[in-house]
Amino acid sequence: MSVQDTLSEMAREPRPLSPFDDFETAANVPDRVSDVLTLQADTVLALRDGASLQVTIPAYETFGTDGNAGNSETFQLAHDLADSPNVPSVVLYEDASQVEPDSIDTDADSITYTAEAANATLHVFYVTGTAATLTLEKRLPGGKTSASKELKTVNLALANRRDQQENPIRLSFSSWLERYVAMDMELVAVVNAPYEVAFEPVDGVRATNTLFHTTATQGQSNAPGLLAAIRDNLGQ
Repeated sequence: MSVQDTLSEMAREPRPLSPFDDFETAANVPDRVSDVLTLQADTVLALRDGASLQVTIPAYETFGTDGNAGNSETFQLAHDLADSPNVPSVVLYEDASQVEPDSIDTDADSITYTAEAANATLHVFYVTGTAATLTLEKRLPGGKTSASKELKTVNLALANRRDQQENPIRLSFSSWLERYVAMDMELVAVVNAPYEVAFEPVDGVRATNTLFHTTATQGQSNAPGLLAAIRDNLGQ
């Protein structure tokens, strides 16, 4: 039986993919290509041709408040602050407690906040319109860049401002094999951005305005020969 026949007869079930439930998160290095989300497949995964890929990757910054509790302060962000139609434009923590900013000024790229404590650390996750890219790759075991296949590249500056319900980003594949991720392969989101990306920089602090969602189907077993077929397709 061919690999394609094995896959067509394999029992599968839907598997929604989301950043914190399914992927290992990592911080990037600004201005360098960085793996930020990695899923290692424990069975066969098949991405859906035409499925939507919801993507918002916030920038991350920290600030220290002054020595007086109860002071209202304005914090200037280093990058363009965008008004997102998909997620909160700003998620803010005072130390490990999630709080609400007093105000958000997208024109001035700033937020205002009155801290409850003196000398607190603010963690700011904000949606930005600064130019950056995200590439979705599938990667053979071993992790070499040469042993990977780019599946989708997203302009984050546009995606972060785009109403992704009305105008979704779609996955599309050029062959039946391209959408499959064999057991032990990795599905990786790679970011190239001038700003810091950190989804969970310290305990209790999380970038809840992150979007990285799509729906795959998950096989109930391995597919003999699939990894070899993908390896051959990648010229490895």
